[in-house]
Amino acid sequence: MILDKQKIKVETEGLSPLIISIEWDITQLELMKREMKLSKERAEHSDKLKSAFLANMSHEIRTPLNAIVGFSRIISESDSKDERLEYYKIVEANNERLLQLINEILDLSKIESGIVEFTLAPVQLHTLCKEIHDAHIFRCPAGVNLIFEESNPHIRIHSDKNRIFQVFSNLIGNAFKFTREGSIRYGYQQEADTIRFYVTDTGTGISPEKVDKVFDRFVKANNFVQGTGLGLSICKTIVEKLEGSISVTSEVGKGSTFTFTLPYHTPKEVISREQIDLHKEETEEKPFKLLVAEENDQDYEAIRAALADDYEIVRATNGMQVVLTYEETKPDLILTTIHLPDLDGLSATRVIRELTTTLPIVALDVFSDETEEKEACDAGCTEILRKPFRKEDLQATVRKYIEPE
Repeated sequence: MILDKQKIKVETEGLSPLIISIEWDITQLELMKREMKLSKERAEHSDKLKSAFLANMSHEIRTPLNAIVGFSRIISESDSKDERLEYYKIVEANNERLLQLINEILDLSKIESGIVEFTLAPVQLHTLCKEIHDAHIFRCPAGVNLIFEESNPHIRIHSDKNRIFQVFSNLIGNAFKFTREGSIRYGYQQEADTIRFYVTDTGTGISPEKVDKVFDRFVKANNFVQGTGLGLSICKTIVEKLEGSISVTSEVGKGSTFTFTLPYHTPKEVISREQIDLHKEETEEKPFKLLVAEENDQDYEAIRAALADDYEIVRATNGMQVVLTYEETKPDLILTTIHLPDLDGLSATRVIRELTTTLPIVALDVFSDETEEKEACDAGCTEILRKPFRKEDLQATVRKYIEPE
């Protein structure tokens, strides 16, 4: 208890003086003052961090933009095929870097505004980890091996596949920055009623004074390495939203191990992988045919360029045409954007799901928020792939569903 006290001396003629003591209980008032002071200090600290973040972001965004603009001009003026290919690789690398920055900023904005949503569905962990390997093997630094340490291939959990993929991507991408030789190993293990995921590298490691802070926002383990300092903070938020926890152990010069755990929930799958495999068996002797639902000519050409060498491509430019073309051509897989005229992509998907539950349907769109992704899953889409996509990611997604292993 905290008291405020005041004493008054009262003198009366013919009597001894009296001391009157008056006390007030100011505990709540004092605690409020202390909390306000603490909140003020936190706000000032946050402002300093955000100012530093904005200054850092200005540099981080301008750097890839300068490379993209500069080398794009050089590519247009060069007559050498080898030289153009070399400069194209530089532009592509900076495109990916810029896209990653934008995605992290958007994720941070959603986290701070409390609108991060999760789409829970059955997730086969072995398949997910193989997809992670396919998506990252091309970015692995020279001299470093990316190794998926396989575990029980039958484990499935009820969780958010895209978010788990995002956490793994951030952790593996982080390991790429700090590992120059050796290996980056990742995988999962069941431990009682939880699943333990891990990413272990043989990189530079993290100094002891920074180990406890790497999951804080705007914190970078190495200021000389590119990045926003947001990736690990986003990982922590995602894992905690999925009712899990994340931690790190590290030794300078020997490497780091990032570990996160998720509860082992038994999935309830509507469209199973077995059903999709059955569809593959029914069609494996036919030429693989893809129905691409895309109104935008440039986006369609990008898809066609990535897939036309290996598959027969059929195009639809509106939702009604998607349904009619499906009936006519019986494709092996549908790639559909959401925003189509006449009948949108999700409505067309619902109609097709009335006709078949086994046909793989991949939603290929920008997906500005998790609500749109959830709507796509609810409509019956088998998988979500975001634009802009990498050619390798699109090819791996198609192969996964319609080519026999």
